[in-house]
Amino acid sequence: MLWTDGDFVSQASLDSLDAEATAIVANESLTITGANSIVRRGLEAAGEKILSAQGTFSQYGSVGGITAGHLSAVLNVGGSGSISSSRVALSQVVVSGPNTGVWSRTETWANWFCLAQLYRSAVNKRSNDRYLLKLEEAERQRDVAWARIFESGIPTLVRPLSRPAALYTLAPGTWGTANLSSVGGSGTVDDNVSVVVTFTSTDVTTNNESHPSEVAVQATTTGNVIKVDITSLNPPDGTQSLAERSQAITAPLQATGWNVYAVIEGGVLTLQNSSPIAIATKTYTFPDNPTTSGAAVAVGQSPERNLAFQNVALRG
Repeated sequence: MLWTDGDFVSQASLDSLDAEATAIVANESLTITGANSIVRRGLEAAGEKILSAQGTFSQYGSVGGITAGHLSAVLNVGGSGSISSSRVALSQVVVSGPNTGVWSRTETWANWFCLAQLYRSAVNKRSNDRYLLKLEEAERQRDVAWARIFESGIPTLVRPLSRPAALYTLAPGTWGTANLSSVGGSGTVDDNVSVVVTFTSTDVTTNNESHPSEVAVQATTTGNVIKVDITSLNPPDGTQSLAERSQAITAPLQATGWNVYAVIEGGVLTLQNSSPIAIATKTYTFPDNPTTSGAAVAVGQSPERNLAFQNVALRG
């Protein structure tokens, strides 16, 4: 999962660090997830921490077809025209670890960061020594986790591929129950079917499938099958947004296909199509009941390198 794919910190993950987290949220009437929530603001602040830690060198930006060297010569008259620049964008930061269910160092740090945000909000609402002690401990654990990231570097990708309806990307489209329907067919299932989709790319031959979308659920009955429609999604087109270029210059992958994973309620999401569906094809109808013989859904692209931070400011 990429940092920009969505809110990877949840109330359940915070509960795994402190079993009282949910009770504090309820007692103090805090908004923990969703828009304008503690997690949302916490991840935004944590992202800024990553970007600021990278900005340890300067460069000359480019304008149109003018090279950086030419622009440097023009601007470097009576003052510096250099700009501070990060080395990777948040869309290149890989959050998920190599094993499903096991947190990476980045995910651990982000959860402690958000838990500290939760306790800070609770302390601000009410003078409570217990909350203050929890805040101090969460901040200590957060700083320990950040130190580990500093030691090993943060996992990144050279060519990222955003998930369907990625939360922190520009105009990604929408994905949810409205993308699913039950249509006439030979199915024999009287139950809920969970479905996710991923994007794939032929720009590279490996490490080319995105993190899965959020889970959408469709009820179906005997004599019907599931139909998936991705018309509402805007697949990544291989270009970088202008807003992100201020962070780093990246080469995102273009989505050339998509996969469907599904499961009858209570199982493992498995691949339903035999090969990636062309991105121009916007619908997929299950031939029968969801199969269980396909590959299990994965966590998206793996990191390709670790970005090491330098705790210094370099001279221009």
